[in-house]
Amino acid sequence: MSPSAHDVARRAGVSQAAVSRAFTPGASIAKKTRERVLSAAQELGYRPNLIARSLSVGRSDIVGVVLGIPENPSHVATFEALSMRLAHAGKQIMTFTVTGSDFAADVHVEDLLKYKVDALVLISANLSPKIAAQCRAAEIPVIYLNRLTRPTEGMTSVTAAYSDGARKIADHLVEQGYRRLRRLFASQYNRDFSVPDIQVTRYDRRGDRSLTVQHRRHRNRPLAAEAEEVLRHLSRLWGFTVRLETCDDSGKAVGVR
Repeated sequence: MSPSAHDVARRAGVSQAAVSRAFTPGASIAKKTRERVLSAAQELGYRPNLIARSLSVGRSDIVGVVLGIPENPSHVATFEALSMRLAHAGKQIMTFTVTGSDFAADVHVEDLLKYKVDALVLISANLSPKIAAQCRAAEIPVIYLNRLTRPTEGMTSVTAAYSDGARKIADHLVEQGYRRLRRLFASQYNRDFSVPDIQVTRYDRRGDRSLTVQHRRHRNRPLAAEAEEVLRHLSRLWGFTVRLETCDDSGKAVGVR
């Protein structure tokens, strides 16, 4: 029979509460008491039951991480740095990698929700509106790294300062004597010029099950000609009507198709 916290407490000559504090990062406990508890636990071969502990304290201390495009070296470096910080904070990590379609993370996130994770971190991965709503309902914070998303309760985006970075690079080139490359180079690395701002805004669940996506133009730039074909393909995948709403920089609707 596996040793229990009660066995450790009796061997160390402390209370069972002291045993719990000894295995809780940041808990208030005297150094000598903690050392005595850990020594007794090692002698008995005791390991705390994290699942039972999560039920008693109301949190799992597990952070779910979904890593998109795992072959990208920068994503791996981001994951390694995140893992080190979470481990230092006493958190456990459950990790999945995804490639392919936009909502490939959904099936893994549904599994993570079963473990009552304390938070969800998506590195270059997206959630469908359905799974995002489930996360909000479960009050699980979702953090997007390297992905832009509209401000939504329980959802946070963390991205690089692309515009500032491009401006600094361009300024450096000018300082080195280059002139004609400045505008072209700055625009090339400005995410606002290269990635359209498109978000799912409405889903008519009780009606015709139509889906509405919104494109907010940056500096009044329209979508490329391929947008019509992409919209038709999205309609085929969805199986119902998909509408594209276009807005200007202020958010005012200027067209629907």
